[in-house]
Amino acid sequence: MDITQLQTGLNKKFEQSRIVFWHDPEQSFTAQLAELADPQAGLTREGQPVVVLNMSQHSQLQVRRRIELDEPTTPFLLYWPSLEPAAAKDWLLDMRRYSVTFYADAASILLNELGLANMSLRDYIASRHSFFASKERTVALKRRLDGRSGIEDELSLDLKMMSVLLGCHAQLADLIKALGERLLDEVDSDSDGVTATALAPLEQHGLLPSFWQLMARDYGYQVAEETEPSLRELVRKLFVSECYEQLDAAGVAGRPAWLQSQLLATPTGRANAMALLASWRDSTQYSGQFAALSAKVAAQLELHSRLASLATQDIWLWAEVSGFEAVEQALIRELVSGLMSGDLALGRVEFSQLISRRRQGFWVSTDPKYAHLYQALQQAEILLELRRAYPDGFHYPTAQAMYLAYEAELFLFDAAYRLFNEALLHLQEQSVEVLAALADKIEDLYVNWYLYQLGLAWDGLLAKEQQMARWEMGIPAQSRFYETVIKQRLSQAGVKRQFVIISDALRYEVAHELQGEINEGKRFSAQLKSQLGVLPSYTQLGMAALLPHQQLDYAQGNSTVLVDGQSSAGLDNRSAILAKVGGIAISAKALKGWTRAQANEAIGDARVIYIYHDIIDAIGDKLATEQQTFMAVRQAIEELNGLVSRVINGFGVTRVVITADHGFLFQRVAPEVAVKSQLTHEPTGTLEAKKRYLIGRNLPTNDDVWHGRIGDTTKGQSDVAFWLPKGVSRFHFVGGARFVHGGAMLQEVCVPLLEVQELRGKKQAQHEKTKVNIVPVYQPIKLVNAIDKIRFLQTDAVDERHKPRTLRFVVVDSTGQSVSALEKLTFDATSGSLEQRQQDVRLKLTGTDFDRKAQYQLLLQDDEDGIELARYPVTIDLAIQNDFGF
Repeated sequence: MDITQLQTGLNKKFEQSRIVFWHDPEQSFTAQLAELADPQAGLTREGQPVVVLNMSQHSQLQVRRRIELDEPTTPFLLYWPSLEPAAAKDWLLDMRRYSVTFYADAASILLNELGLANMSLRDYIASRHSFFASKERTVALKRRLDGRSGIEDELSLDLKMMSVLLGCHAQLADLIKALGERLLDEVDSDSDGVTATALAPLEQHGLLPSFWQLMARDYGYQVAEETEPSLRELVRKLFVSECYEQLDAAGVAGRPAWLQSQLLATPTGRANAMALLASWRDSTQYSGQFAALSAKVAAQLELHSRLASLATQDIWLWAEVSGFEAVEQALIRELVSGLMSGDLALGRVEFSQLISRRRQGFWVSTDPKYAHLYQALQQAEILLELRRAYPDGFHYPTAQAMYLAYEAELFLFDAAYRLFNEALLHLQEQSVEVLAALADKIEDLYVNWYLYQLGLAWDGLLAKEQQMARWEMGIPAQSRFYETVIKQRLSQAGVKRQFVIISDALRYEVAHELQGEINEGKRFSAQLKSQLGVLPSYTQLGMAALLPHQQLDYAQGNSTVLVDGQSSAGLDNRSAILAKVGGIAISAKALKGWTRAQANEAIGDARVIYIYHDIIDAIGDKLATEQQTFMAVRQAIEELNGLVSRVINGFGVTRVVITADHGFLFQRVAPEVAVKSQLTHEPTGTLEAKKRYLIGRNLPTNDDVWHGRIGDTTKGQSDVAFWLPKGVSRFHFVGGARFVHGGAMLQEVCVPLLEVQELRGKKQAQHEKTKVNIVPVYQPIKLVNAIDKIRFLQTDAVDERHKPRTLRFVVVDSTGQSVSALEKLTFDATSGSLEQRQQDVRLKLTGTDFDRKAQYQLLLQDDEDGIELARYPVTIDLAIQNDFGF
């Protein structure tokens, strides 16, 4: 050791004390003593030079007097070229107690360099000489150390050395994750060298025994006396132990025997394993490795075949298991089978809770196909339940009653069908076939039962009331939209302008979802109504009906719709019509591309601004893209939501109206010839013939179709007539037949009228949804197992005033330190029954030596903002479980 190292080590000691003892029985540093005593050597304490005394040349009593009486502030280095004397012969024993001792061997210097005061670790440090041979490793270790006296011991230092070698945080859980990654790199080999290769850095530096000691201590990993521990076996037991504890079975007898042979030995170890795997799944760095290791373990366990052989009632025992993708797939297959057979073996509440929990799980976050699968299953279940609610079809006394029923609840059939098929479109892109049979069942239900029964009932009422001759049901008419909605709004005090967004083919059920999206925020309130659309329900006539007008008609010899004698085709013509009332027409696409200044310049002082948005019809009404209709609907919802914000924020208005020209019908599978209402020839006078309508003058009578006059359905004087196929029939299939509109079905003529208002002050606060509240069902809370369940009650149902809440649960001790794994659970029940709004939270205690008399607390935090919701006192008494193991 050179003089510089000595100076550095001694100066660190003088930072701790004025008096430093140094024993050098080998007399290795006697020659350097004079050099150290030189004031130029740099030994100082708080700027004062250190006095160096060779105690072989001085009386201990004289030195004592000098230090304590003569020079009470001077720093002293007391050097002995001998061993430390026995306490009985040590005249400076009391002084030694409040001073520090300097050691000059390599291990002691290392301890000083690492900032560790426990010199009893010198022999241990010397035994790790291969690790400290690298300065880079030594520096990395120092960054991980806790220099407080007594904190570090041999095992904790070994753990930190392992973390340096593996390049991870100095936590045992992170160590296992890093080793899992190394194991994965080698896992394709079945040789015994796999584990040795993964653990090679630890073995090279003598750290392997400490690693297995830590595994036994914290995870209960044990092997038979003549068996070598295995990293592969450890990983398998971690996964199996979590799976075993998550099985929803009463006691050991209800769990598979083949799992029990693969368990970690202690309940605390299994609880720690569950906490480890939960954090592994949540790790951005290691979640991919978790999935790969899970697949390897599942293959070792032959989990796919074992699950496939289970009876239905046994499959549901695995509903809480989160570590294996094979379980995710088995549950989905069973759900599909139950929906197909009509024997799901789960109540609606249990089904909803299962879907909710699985959608929060790891595999959904890892692979989006699972989110789409669960959406499809959820919507399929809704459709099947709706079907059960109407066993005899649809029966209403009047057309108005049936229209209002559609507005209130029947639209849910169309919404669920759309959301099911939206998920199916995503899954088809990923070649997922598990829903093929269920998709056929849903298609049959929707097309051959729902649309047929709906059309049958609706057509019967239209015929009974001779609605084609008057088109009047006591429902606000689309043809009077400007007069009854916009003009009335402009007549109110303080209203200077009104924005109207017209989204082509935005049908009622889509607007209902848009309303929900808008109302989820706190700035805007959306109210949904409807208006009875014109017949035929197609773009040119519907758009014209929304404009200010006295009379709608058609040009002579073609199908151009005239508004008070002026063409309404195209943006420029509509803008000219609106100019008569101080208005303007613009496209949503143009508005999106404008800066605020450009938008204000374009709109100027216009009082009425019609914004035309076209996504659904543009994609759905083409053969090449009609199958993407429901994807277009999703895009439309997102764009309209953003458009509302842009208009209100950009133009200083407080209200926006959203409506449509018409709705639409859609079915996933192309219609068969049975729904084709064949026209042998177009009648004389035809102006335009499409799949769902034909318009012309002097059309002949045809009892096979709906026959009416434009003048009757638009409240005008036009002599143009129309034919519409009844029910969901099409006149032809040219140009695609999945997406259609133009007829008189409720999906086509129930036109949404969505009024969005900006909220301020108290109204905003009153409108904002509050999160549901959560309380424990039973108190006081007592945990008697390392893995235990606590039942919580969601006090409010999710409704128009309350929204779901995701909570984090963790048990803490009196110092605030966590003693359990962090758990997350979403409470989103909509049931009005308190019993059906209860859920169990599974807590995994990660500590040891719990004091049954100590006070612990269960902390509940909102997952979105981290705010503490509540805390409850907890008693932990694990005596029985720790004594008997199971």
